Amino acid sequence: MINTHNFEKIQGKYINLREAQIEDSAFILSLRTDPNKSQFIHKTDNNLEKQEAYMRRYKTLDNEWYYIVENAMSSDSSALIFYQKHTQDSKNTSSHEANKILESSHIERSGISTMQNLDSQKSLESKIKIPDLQVSAGATHVHHKSTNADSRNDKKDSNKNLESSTTSESLGTQSIYPTYNTLALQYFQTQERVFELGRWIMSDKAHFLQSLESDFLLKVAFYETLNLDDKHIFTVKPDNKKVMQFHLHWGAKSIGFDKQEGVEVLLFTRQDFMKHRAKFEALLYR
Repeated sequence: MINTHNFEKIQGKYINLREAQIEDSAFILSLRTDPNKSQFIHKTDNNLEKQEAYMRRYKTLDNEWYYIVENAMSSDSSALIFYQKHTQDSKNTSSHEANKILESSHIERSGISTMQNLDSQKSLESKIKIPDLQVSAGATHVHHKSTNADSRNDKKDSNKNLESSTTSESLGTQSIYPTYNTLALQYFQTQERVFELGRWIMSDKAHFLQSLESDFLLKVAFYETLNLDDKHIFTVKPDNKKVMQFHLHWGAKSIGFDKQEGVEVLLFTRQDFMKHRAKFEALLYR
């Protein structure tokens, strides 16, 4: 399938994925030049004209898909109910699974890094010690936060975070594109294109469920909506151990370390996606 730049929005429960437009350049630039979010991504000049030119070039390509992650929640959504439920009961199966997932949720990929401040789930974190999920293009890394704060104040902060996130508000970016990673191309012994999932950067306004669903829906887009291939890669900086744990937890496998780029190359397949899909959906949608 080729990108004709008229693809439909992918709708989720907490977020939607829509095509990035030239008009999104300022938002994208604000994420990519954020000091906290940019430390594991390719350097981006803080120049709006250059970013707009980059997006105009993207519009001429037929083999890349650039998404804006937009909010699909309201303050009275079931996501808030989900959050409150698991704040009250951290011993059930879903909370245990959420802990395992989010403790390893720092997803570093070449060209993507999602650095997300999870102030919205401090009270849940105080119960099950979920780390701060930070995703950014080229890399994602975890910061463990203090859990000594008063849980009632934390819940108030979380609810405020959700209520301040209005429908259709831009929350982040995601992308599918051909990789130029030499190790990956040599591994598959092909001149055919091999896809990479990346450019994953989430704003501080995003709730952790929105970050997780953005990762899940991008894989749905790749394997089902677009049906591009039976495999894709992402790359991880070696010091982003939580990112590595996240991918490995969900079935990715290392195919080697690229010394030139300084990244671990991870392979993820359609079979891996299908094997773990039900578990991921149970976490997001139960």
